[in-house]
Amino acid sequence: MLFTLKRGLISALSSTRKHFVIWCARSIGIGFFFAASVLSANSVAFTGTLVRKYYQHLIPKAVELNVFGWFLELDSFSKICLQEKIATLSEEDRQSCAKFEFDSSFVQLCLSGEEDRLLCRSLEGSRVEALGEWPSSPHIFRPIPSYQLHLTEIKQIPEDLVSLGGVLHFKVFPGPPNYDCVEDGDYPEGCWVLKLDNRSKGVLAAPLSLSCDSKGDEITIEVDRQFKETLEQYANAQVTCVGNVHHAETAHHHTPLLLRSCKIALDAFR
Repeated sequence: MLFTLKRGLISALSSTRKHFVIWCARSIGIGFFFAASVLSANSVAFTGTLVRKYYQHLIPKAVELNVFGWFLELDSFSKICLQEKIATLSEEDRQSCAKFEFDSSFVQLCLSGEEDRLLCRSLEGSRVEALGEWPSSPHIFRPIPSYQLHLTEIKQIPEDLVSLGGVLHFKVFPGPPNYDCVEDGDYPEGCWVLKLDNRSKGVLAAPLSLSCDSKGDEITIEVDRQFKETLEQYANAQVTCVGNVHHAETAHHHTPLLLRSCKIALDAFR
């Protein structure tokens, strides 16, 4: 009887050990799946101009000493994307960022080594797309108060300058959640658009193969910072815009084409 009892205990322990191993394997698998889900959920891409910012307020001779960080000066649509990501932070983090006056016009790129540094140096001043991981909680105490992106990839956006003419005007489009009608409750999204003249439609249709249909005789423009204050005075005027043409990429783009890094002047400029 003692022998039978001993055999029973050994069998029970063996069964328990087997179940424990299976449980561990399942837990690890679930853990990996959960980690992958979180990583995917925190991945984000921003576009803008890659610039260096020196810590002059922290170190008086920062430029001389070459003490700086890499930052992405966001275009208007990436600013919208950033606001959406900020909304995912905790209330405490959002209040802390507001307290330290985080600037939502750029993000700091957190690099992972020498290869990233060399790549950023080669792309400085270029329009780029930066892909990376959005931290679940931002590092509040920073030399330049800014949100961060842990860089995983950065690539230059091809730029082909074109000159387009037409009438500049401001339009309001329906935004989230349904992108259908502001009156029905969609958020209004305003942007500056250029109603293209016939010459400009031809420019887009021929060499660039970016033809505009009857609904696409307008192009959204994004101007360089130094030109933003001139937009109001150019409203409803015949202007010339010089910039890089791109296809619309997100639901926040309300015309088929975009003219980015755009410089603008009255028609006399042409």
